[in-house]
Amino acid sequence: MSSSRSSPSRHGQDHVPHAASAPLLSDGPSLEGSGAQREDLPAERRFLKGAAISVWQNSPDEASQWTAFARRPHNLLERLRGKSKQHAIDTSPDFWNRYYDDIACARQLGSNSLRLSLEWSRIMPEGPGRLDETAVQRYRDILDACAEAGLEPMVTLHHFVHPQWFEQLGGFERAENIRYFEEWAVAAFRLFRGHGLSLIATFNEPTCAAFTGHIVGVHAPGRRGAVRSAGLVLLHMLRAHTAAYRAIRAEPGGEDVRVGLVHQKIRFEAEGSGPTCGAARWTAEWLTHCFGWHVVHEYLATGRFAWRLLLGRGDGGAGAGGSGPQMVVQEPGGRPPCDWLGINYYTRVVLDWRLRFTCRPGEVLTDMGWPVVPEGLYDAIAHSAELGVPLYVTETGIADGRDDRRAALIAAYWQQVARAVTDGHDVRGFYYWTLCDNYEWHLGYNMNI
Repeated sequence: MSSSRSSPSRHGQDHVPHAASAPLLSDGPSLEGSGAQREDLPAERRFLKGAAISVWQNSPDEASQWTAFARRPHNLLERLRGKSKQHAIDTSPDFWNRYYDDIACARQLGSNSLRLSLEWSRIMPEGPGRLDETAVQRYRDILDACAEAGLEPMVTLHHFVHPQWFEQLGGFERAENIRYFEEWAVAAFRLFRGHGLSLIATFNEPTCAAFTGHIVGVHAPGRRGAVRSAGLVLLHMLRAHTAAYRAIRAEPGGEDVRVGLVHQKIRFEAEGSGPTCGAARWTAEWLTHCFGWHVVHEYLATGRFAWRLLLGRGDGGAGAGGSGPQMVVQEPGGRPPCDWLGINYYTRVVLDWRLRFTCRPGEVLTDMGWPVVPEGLYDAIAHSAELGVPLYVTETGIADGRDDRRAALIAAYWQQVARAVTDGHDVRGFYYWTLCDNYEWHLGYNMNI
């Protein structure tokens, strides 16, 4: 997205956020004839397009586990000198106070929807059931502003962030804590059901939260090598989704909302097939497992959860094969409930023999080191379509500091969505990540998204 969106004071002189200056997907293929663009239709009958944001990434709060994690020093240099400007969270795009401007910007882009997070740690900062009424009112104002702008809200109940008190209780490592998330989901529904809620995502990328937070340690809570804990966190998040789904649908008016889950669809592969790429092949297969291409798909299809406990081969998922120690669970009720699935797709990652990011000949790399792979989005849609539920592309985008690859990526990825719709796949929305440059988790403000 090309033009400057806000004053330098929001980030300091070294970082000015970017936002789009042209209508989102204005040059993309038309969906006319399907009723997709009629704004008087309910969300489930029109094609939604817009931007996706995490409120915490645009306005960090004081009570979340991610705030505590971001403020901790993570290396010797930070211990000696403190946080750099690019990793400090004391400045931000400030969506919490400038939401009206941001929503107007989203509408100006041609959006008819906005995906955003409801931050548990803002609503219940001090403990379960203890509401911050000021935060509740602010969220009502935000949702009402969306309605005023003609934006259908898609809300996420857990976008990597939860209250620090919940983390201190053990977070999602402990099965007994699922009830707290269920209570939060019901409270959110009751508080905001009269403010335009129709699409609710329980979790954003549970596999990413498990892997980055418990295996590589770059996300909260910062654990490393805890493979079993990562599996438990993922399993408990998936079970918390089911608990929240059933609790919301049991509420008066719960039958009027659609409750889904957002999953990151990403695969890894080695650059070559020779002996020098043996480590890359093994690592790529293991990372594909950890990010749940088969694990989450199989669980949503059958209720069977198979997580690799040691770094052995095989995850028990369809098409994966292999063997090795695993944590295997079959839910007694079989397939869990899910009204729709959100697909977060950015790339297909290629690893060279040194386990560094690279790309295939002719592919373009983003600033993240990820190749632009449009056909991978179609593959992700086609694979997810096997579940037989409506699909939304809930995130795609590019880190592009030069702003010379973004337009081409949006056009190419949008073409793949149009191809999927033409082929009969039930895709109902497309969201670009993100509205403006934000705190990109462990990367801070170092990426222009």
